[in-house]
Amino acid sequence: MYESVLKQMKIKEKSIYGSVVEGSKIMVARKACHDLYDTLDEISFSLQGTTIHIQPRGYLYHMRGQNDECFIGIESIPDNSN
Repeated sequence: MYESVLKQMKIKEKSIYGSVVEGSKIMVARKACHDLYDTLDEISFSLQGTTIHIQPRGYLYHMRGQNDECFIGIESIPDNSN
């Protein structure tokens, strides 16, 4: 699932890349988050019969002192379905 989402996001924004931080796969863009709000799509998924919609402002964030890169709050969770 993570790889599929990463691939789709890279189609919308070429600066997005996968990275490994403390053993976890994350996504990062080489742009400020505010530059991506209108570029990336909302994320939708179902959870216990309810569809959840998250706008880019809800899953993009900066780390302190790193305003030139935007972190994407989607992480790979290793298990049999990933």
